[in-house]
Amino acid sequence: MPTVAISTPYPSIMGDTRKAQRGFTPLRAPVCDTLPKVQTVQMILLDAEVDMSRILMLGDMRIIAGEGKGRRLRSPKTSVRPTTALVRGAIFSILYPMLDQEWQALDLYAGTGALGIEALSRGATWVDFVEHNRKCCDAITRNLDATGFSTQSRVYCISVDRALTMLDRVYDVVLLDPPYDDPSLSSTLDSLFGSRLVGPKSTVVVQCSTRQRLPADFQKFHLIKNRHYGDTSISFFRQEVRS
Repeated sequence: MPTVAISTPYPSIMGDTRKAQRGFTPLRAPVCDTLPKVQTVQMILLDAEVDMSRILMLGDMRIIAGEGKGRRLRSPKTSVRPTTALVRGAIFSILYPMLDQEWQALDLYAGTGALGIEALSRGATWVDFVEHNRKCCDAITRNLDATGFSTQSRVYCISVDRALTMLDRVYDVVLLDPPYDDPSLSSTLDSLFGSRLVGPKSTVVVQCSTRQRLPADFQKFHLIKNRHYGDTSISFFRQEVRS
């Protein structure tokens, strides 16, 4: 587990006052799929090899808008990388003008299900979740039960590759949050865009690292918007001419 040094104005609360006098108190911050409610504090990586996108502080992860606003979501004890509240909010702000009154979504690489549950809270009539990690699947199921959306969803504990050949619904929105720098992402997207899961009105939203460059065109789909939030890049693809 990587060690993170966190500077704090409250050394007596955090621990060793001798270390506090030198400007910071070393703490061990576990990798967790949650978001802090407290204000941001300075974080100094002691291990330069660690990917910063996977280092998160303890806190609550909650639905940020809609019917389930404020509901807390469970996080499995795994090293999944979450979608931050900032990024979730940005995604749905951009998506709204593209959506019909009734819409269905597919959440691939679902993790805790935060993106798909956010979609349900904001009006999606149905969401399918695809996640291969059993602990994450269990967390998604518990989160759906706790938020009251279990009757509008289904969890598939399978790989994304298998889901692309097994599912047969056409989705209005497909959300992908794969592992950062996944070398197979482009080929997975090519398979998705050639599948029966997307149609002329579908919008595909892809999160990846800003270090990873995606093609602007996949078959009939084109990149219409791209936004950066820190190390996160969000790309929107549709079957229309780029604006």
